[in-house]
Amino acid sequence: MTEMDRIARADIERLSAYLDGELNPGEAEQLEARLATDRELSRALTALRATVEVVGSLPEIRPPRSFALTQDMVRPRRAYPILQFSTAAAALGFVLVIGADLLFGGAADLSMGASSEQLPFAADQLADSAAAPDPARSPRRSISAVPPPNDRRILYPSDDRRCPRGSRASRQ
Repeated sequence: MTEMDRIARADIERLSAYLDGELNPGEAEQLEARLATDRELSRALTALRATVEVVGSLPEIRPPRSFALTQDMVRPRRAYPILQFSTAAAALGFVLVIGADLLFGGAADLSMGASSEQLPFAADQLADSAAAPDPARSPRRSISAVPPPNDRRILYPSDDRRCPRGSRASRQ
């Protein structure tokens, strides 16, 4: 653990501002008074001064190229304008369909020949017709889950009675 780790971040910021000459005279006097009494804070100031000196002694290196952005790099490109148009058209179509449904769909339900007073009675009639199906309208044939027996079909290979002649089960 270094000396800088034991000092609060706000104190390090004040020490850095003190070294850069950014503190006003009142704040600088308060910090100097603290530096006279606090040994850890004065050691941190010495370490910061050494860091500034080492960094200042490094040679200045020119970058290999300019990393500044030009207007062409910043301007957004429109790669697929047809997709933007089709998305807008789909959204507009969706809004039109929903609006037409809300506008005309509710009115169509009430204008089917029944007034609002007759709707409860029509619902009762519909429920009665669904509960008791009309035998004249129902299909005459019955649906079975089990297929009818077929002598040519092999149901059980070990049963000779159901196997056609020449099959494997009849040869055994």
